[in-house]
Amino acid sequence: MVAAMSSLASENSPSSIPSPTYQCTKALLAYIRSNLWSRRAQASAMAVVLLSMHTALCTLARSPPGTTVGGW
Repeated sequence: MVAAMSSLASENSPSSIPSPTYQCTKALLAYIRSNLWSRRAQASAMAVVLLSMHTALCTLARSPPGTTVGGW
């Protein structure tokens, strides 16, 4: 029984501390994940802006000369 307990790493032993490579990789993945959500929201907002600009330009191109559409 003593042999079985001595083979287990205690909570404060060096073997229970994650390696620097593991810690760095974990932190990098967390940063990438948070940055991805941020960029995804920005891309979605940009898509809405571009779509509205495209719609406005297409509407303006089809309007008769001398008229204003949408305040342009």
